[in-house]
Order: sequence, then C-alpha cells, then structure tokens
Amino acid sequence: MKNILLIILFFSFYGANAQKFSKDLWHKGEIDLTTGETVSGFIKYDLQNDNLIYKNGNTVRSYNATRVEAWQIVDQKSKQVRYFFTLPYSTDGTSYKKPTFFELLTEGEPYSLLGREKIVEKVENMYDPYWFGGRNVRVTVQVDDYFLINDDGKIAFCSRELEEALTLLNDKDKVLKKFIKVNKLDIERREDMVQVIDYYNSLNQQ
Repeated sequence: MKNILLIILFFSFYGANAQKFSKDLWHKGEIDLTTGETVSGFIKYDLQNDNLIYKNGNTVRSYNATRVEAWQIVDQKSKQVRYFFTLPYSTDGTSYKKPTFFELLTEGEPYSLLGREKIVEKVENMYDPYWFGGRNVRVTVQVDDYFLINDDGKIAFCSRELEEALTLLNDKDKVLKKFIKVNKLDIERREDMVQVIDYYNSLNQQ
C-alpha cells in the first residue's frame, strides 16, 4: 500500500508541475509583415507549422510565414528579447524551398547561428528506492535544431552531435574541441553553442 501511495503522489506532483513551454504562452512583441506594415500586441508562435497567432484587444489574427518578414518577442519565460526571421529553406531535403521561421541566436562572420526549437519526448532514468534503484520515465523537453547561415545566405543544418557539428567547422575543429573541453561546454545547450560559434567567428577575424 505504501508503494502505491508513493506512486500516486509522484504522478500527481508530476502532473501538477507539468512544464509549460514558451510556445504555449503569449508574449509581447511585434510582427513585420510582407506588406510593409508592423503590428504590435501579443504573440503565440508555432514553429513546427511556421504560424503566428496575434492578438491586440479584441483583434485576433493568424499569420503564416508567407505573410511575415520578421518578428520579435519579449519571452515571458526567459524575459529576453528574441528575434525571428523568415528565410527560404527546404525542410524535407528537396529542392523546393518554402518560407520558414528561424530564430537568430547569434550574428557574425563567416557564420550566424540560427535555431528552431521543437518539443520532443525522451526517456530518463529516475532514482526510486522502491523500484530497485530507478525506473524509466518518459518526459517532454524542448530542444533546438541548429543551422548556420553564411554571408551568401546559404543555410546548412548543424547537428547537436559534436563530431557531426564540427564537420561544418573542420578548418578549426581541433581548436574548437579544446575550447569546448576547457570551458566544459555542451552544444545541446543553446547558450553553449552560441559561445562556440562566436569563438569560431573570432578565430576567423584574426
């Protein structure tokens, strides 16, 4: 009975504290439309479908990427200003490129770092003495897909796996590996990936 009660309490606590992601919230911001008009108000975004919902008072509108040049928000969770741009990109590997939202994570030369966040499920092992030391729990987390864009506007997908990511930066891969090791960086964290790209760009300015 004790074990059952503990399980019930755990899932009740987990459900009550289910994480809300930025995409689930309304953020103060503005949208630059392809018509040249800029609208200000509150924005909820859906990067998976490249769509925005905008509201201001009683006005509620939906904009897809074909109607938007750029947009920015003050993120309600992080309290940081985030900048997004619409760029042509093929998300399915074909030659057809469609308007796609990208977040600017850091700007520089020869590369700027772009991101597209997504929500995924993964399995984590949680310690529990009543389950022989641990058990697997499925959790929902937010991760970033990275992209590098050069001065010519060419966009390349950049893996979150270090060895694969460094194939795009192979002219400085040994120096970058040392930089990452010394600073204990994990490129799955966007703030760490920003440091890596900023450092790479600084090396190319020397």
